[in-house]
Amino acid sequence: GWRSYGVPGKLRWYDSARGQFLEVPGEMASRAARAQEQAQRERERAAAAEARVAELQARLREARGAE
Repeated sequence: GWRSYGVPGKLRWYDSARGQFLEVPGEMASRAARAQEQAQRERERAAAAEARVAELQARLREARGAE
């Protein structure tokens, strides 16, 4: 049912089965945007790691070829 959530005069729907307030559309959009930004950062980190691995593999091949 409806419950106050800490802002005087404001009510939000409370899901007693889950024990939490339901998100409003603006909160959902904000959470989705943060998740997309996090996913992009993870993709960038993965790409940088792959590039570093490729660089180290090339250096290893060069070092083995010089022997």
